[in-house]
Amino acid sequence: LWALRANEFAAFAPTATAAGKLVNRLIPKPVLHLMGENDPLVKPVMQKMTCNRVLKLNECEKEGKPIGKNITFYAGKNGNDVTLYIHNEGHQYPNEANRIIIDFFKKYPKK
Repeated sequence: LWALRANEFAAFAPTATAAGKLVNRLIPKPVLHLMGENDPLVKPVMQKMTCNRVLKLNECEKEGKPIGKNITFYAGKNGNDVTLYIHNEGHQYPNEANRIIIDFFKKYPKK
C-alpha cells in the first residue's frame, strides 16, 4: 500500500516486512515498523535494511530515542518520524502490538 497508494494514508505500520525493490517507490511518511530479532520467515537482516532505507528516506536523526520497552523513536523531517519496535521473538505478532499501533496512528491522523 505504501508503494502504490501512499497519498491515501497518513502513516504506515508494517510488521515483519522487508520492502525489497519496492523501497525505491516509497515516499516519506511516518512509519512504525515491528520486527522480531529471531524471525525465521522474514530475516531480520532484510528488515533492518528496509528500516535503514526508510530512516534515510525520511531524513531521520542518526540517534534514536528509547520511548518504551523495545521501542526507539527517530525524529524525521517534516514530521515523517520512524518508530521501531524490535522484540526478541520470531515471526509472531506481539501481544502489546495492537496498543502500540493504535497509539502510533492516533499521533499521525490523516489531514
